[in-house]
Amino acid sequence: MDENKMKALNVVRTAAILGCLLGFGLFVIGMFASGFNYNHIVSITGIMIALSSVFVFGGALMILLISEGGPFKQRIK
Repeated sequence: MDENKMKALNVVRTAAILGCLLGFGLFVIGMFASGFNYNHIVSITGIMIALSSVFVFGGALMILLISEGGPFKQRIK
């Protein structure tokens, strides 16, 4: 991968890591703070944020790998 694609992947990776940390943090807070967590909405929100971050990272990684072309790129040219 070239330099620009690596920079883009690092930005997405950093955002995904922060999203996962925020999501799992909310999940843990929601599980142990029962007075703050009516109907487990904080726990559900935390899990959704974490899963969304994982899917965003996976999608960005897939797009970058598809645009790279793989081993067949040399034969196509």
